Amino acid sequence: MALTPGELLIALGSVLLVGWLGGLLFARTKIPDVLLLMAFGVLLGWLAARQDLDTRVLNTITPYVGALALITILFDGGLKLKIKDLLSGAPRATLLAFTGFVATMGAVALYVFLVLREKLGLRKPAPTVLSLESALTDVLCVVVAITLAQAIATGQASWGEAARDLMGSFALAIVIGVAVGIAWLKALAWLEGGLEYMMTLAVLFALYGVTEILQGSGAIAVLAFGMILGNGRRLAERLHMQVGSFTDTIPRFQEEITFFVRTFFFVYLGIILDVGLLTSGRFLLMVTGLVATLAFARLLAVRVSVRGSRPLEHESKTMFLMMPRGLAAAALAAMPAFQYGIVEAEFFIDFAFGVIVLTNVISTAAAVAVGRRKSTTEPDAVPA
Repeated sequence: MALTPGELLIALGSVLLVGWLGGLLFARTKIPDVLLLMAFGVLLGWLAARQDLDTRVLNTITPYVGALALITILFDGGLKLKIKDLLSGAPRATLLAFTGFVATMGAVALYVFLVLREKLGLRKPAPTVLSLESALTDVLCVVVAITLAQAIATGQASWGEAARDLMGSFALAIVIGVAVGIAWLKALAWLEGGLEYMMTLAVLFALYGVTEILQGSGAIAVLAFGMILGNGRRLAERLHMQVGSFTDTIPRFQEEITFFVRTFFFVYLGIILDVGLLTSGRFLLMVTGLVATLAFARLLAVRVSVRGSRPLEHESKTMFLMMPRGLAAAALAAMPAFQYGIVEAEFFIDFAFGVIVLTNVISTAAAVAVGRRKSTTEPDAVPA
């Protein structure tokens, strides 16, 4: 059976409505909308199975949906990476991101090898550090995951050659991304009031595709492009360029697109999940062990990165618990099997689903606990 156009439109409208309700839920209860979106996806998958609809056909579009999600993640991250914040928070954020990434990758690799046996409300400067760490970690995850997937898919055994190719790919991508970003800053001044964001999306998609064709990293090019636009007003003044209102309109429209992409992707992840795994004790135990491994790596990274900073040491427990996985993990989990054709990598999606759910539950509980602790320890305000 196949969905009728009317049924499909109802489903699409329902997804957007659930995404909006998820945002309200988070604002009022601090429960991440990710949990609601994936649960709704599981429900849609179950309903599709009851109607004899084969959801496996969705696997054919996974590479394209994943690429769109990665472009959205990196462009949004680039827009939010302000030069001022980078200069003030970059050392700690970079240390936390790199330490956390290396520790996590090593700990998870060891866990998989030994256990799974598979073939394959904070005080400053903590918010700045966590925000920058999130953006930097997404970049590291995308870059390293793509590099490893390409090496496995092509059978490239020389790590030295792979490293040289990676550096060359990065350099080319940065040059292209920065050059196109500066050129587009000039062009946006001419497009004032004329669909600036839609034309920016067109350039963004073309930038990713052309950079990939030229053997560069499309992900890095998108990030560099986003950083140029995110700091557009300051750069335009430095380069004596005309400054328009695009620096305000583009971030606003980007929020809408990010909402659209992440909403559909998390629901999509729930639809293609193997629901039978949710009742498998072995699977749940392995996911719990994987999250415990991630927590150990996170603890190590936080302790290293906050050392020597009393404000950060004061918030270290909360920083440790702020470890939810999200869109980047979901998009990258689908990439090895469906984009690079790596055999037996389909199970990555199932594990990503479990890790995303459990880490978001932990972070939600932590946020609630921290909020209650601060409400009881901070003195009441004195009436004016």
